[in-house]
Amino acid sequence: MFYKIDKFKNKLFAAGRKFTVPAAGLIFFAVILSFLIPLFLSFVPLFSSHFDFSHFTGAVIYDKSSVFQRIFRIALFTIVQALISAFLGTVIGLAAAYFCAKKNFRGRKFLLSLSGVPLCIPAIIIALAFIVFFGNNGVVNSVLKTIFKTDEPVLKFLFTMTGVIVVHSFYNFPIAMRTVSQVWENLNEDEENAAALLGANKFRIFKTVTFPALLNSISASFLLIFLFCFFSFIIILLFGGLGITTLEVELYKSARASLNMNLAAKISLIEIIVSGFAIVLYAHVQKKLEGKNQKLKQKNKRTNLNGKLEKFFFSFMFITIFLFLIAPLFSVFLRSTHNVNYTDFFNKYFEFKAWKKVLSSSVFLYSLWTTIKIGVCTSFVTLTASLFFAYITVFSKPKKITAIIPYLPLAVSSVMLGFGWTLLRPNGSVAVLILAQSALAWPFAWTQIQIPLLRIPKNIFNAALIFSANKQDAFFRCIIPLCKRGVISAFGFVFAISAGDASLPIILNIPRFENLSLLLYDYASSYRFAESAAVAVILAVITGFVFFLQDRGGDKDE
Repeated sequence: MFYKIDKFKNKLFAAGRKFTVPAAGLIFFAVILSFLIPLFLSFVPLFSSHFDFSHFTGAVIYDKSSVFQRIFRIALFTIVQALISAFLGTVIGLAAAYFCAKKNFRGRKFLLSLSGVPLCIPAIIIALAFIVFFGNNGVVNSVLKTIFKTDEPVLKFLFTMTGVIVVHSFYNFPIAMRTVSQVWENLNEDEENAAALLGANKFRIFKTVTFPALLNSISASFLLIFLFCFFSFIIILLFGGLGITTLEVELYKSARASLNMNLAAKISLIEIIVSGFAIVLYAHVQKKLEGKNQKLKQKNKRTNLNGKLEKFFFSFMFITIFLFLIAPLFSVFLRSTHNVNYTDFFNKYFEFKAWKKVLSSSVFLYSLWTTIKIGVCTSFVTLTASLFFAYITVFSKPKKITAIIPYLPLAVSSVMLGFGWTLLRPNGSVAVLILAQSALAWPFAWTQIQIPLLRIPKNIFNAALIFSANKQDAFFRCIIPLCKRGVISAFGFVFAISAGDASLPIILNIPRFENLSLLLYDYASSYRFAESAAVAVILAVITGFVFFLQDRGGDKDE
């Protein structure tokens, strides 16, 4: 009897799998079309005046030369700040990668866990953290005002180009730290030892042996950080009104405020040219990096910190990271307990009035439910699309076009894609938001699945095909279980990206829509920093579980 039940269950699951793969294929192609159609539409206003509604808004009409000069100036600023931010972020990441790869010290795992910050902690929380910590009335300036007995803020760098670069650099340096440290700790030390025996000093060894071996990982990190800084939107928007603007912000203003779709299309074209060039380089470097990583099998032993110079350098690096990343993030919680009626520290803080206001608000409860609902739906759609792409990759001969597909969304920003959707549907919807988020997030999910997928030996694939009824059966019974950790991690990453996304909801202009990121932005824009900080803490807690998933997976791998 039990045998018959098991046989019936197996038949039922087998029948289900026959429909699962085609259904997953439909979802995958829906996600791809949700990327390609809006992208194509974003360039249509270049060739048609049908989409230009600027005359309805009374927006200032510039002559062609003025428009060119203005856009050129903004494009130059965007590229320059992204290049400088990427350079500084890579340098900081390289320094941190050295200690994580080569040295044992307390807090090493915590430092490595920061690698999830750029993807898991929303940019709007980072922007708020720096305002709360370094702003005119922030923690640092409050202390400095007391010391120097002045009413004017002592530090005024935050709302300048310097401030934007500092925020971008420290927000994104963990990308370089993680990427470079993974390669550095597995480098073959024979060449370094041979160079040392020949009399080369440490700097010469690093310059001639180590640095060339790390160059691909450094280049990949630099290009990825450049793209993130180039497409920065919410940070600039929150710092806006101070003469600082980028192509992303101008695209949003043109598409939503002045309704100058022709100008928005021109900005989109500039962005796609710059980002496309960066993506071609990134794909080339990443391919070389993957080839070299497969040859790196050993893990070198880490040593303790030794020497005054090394200890000083480590202390300086750790204090800098603490001051410009960890302390600002902690200050968000501190600000959420702020009480303006007192001046001394223990009365000024640890008052939870803002929390009571937020938690008792019906808007907050609606925003929380919407955030979770959209996050789960986006994660499901994205994960399904990524697993179907994994199925194609495993059971068909990979072609060049297949290898390029996951890189394409990296060349397009959420604002650009949202602009395309507004031309298709002026007032967005929840379904459009889920599709748009999935179209941009699925490469990140695919990356998490690809890591364990590449580790599966070919003989396992062959055995799975031999002992399974068909390809679908082999994929569900063998491949997915072996990639289980990557699948869970992918779900968590996409959920965090979706929950922290304020850019797409802002530009899609969905009627009667509110999520935690939008609520945080609304509070911060109206200078209600205690309430915005409380929402930021809740949002960070919701998305922060990805750290646990990533580190747990990393520890098991080790």
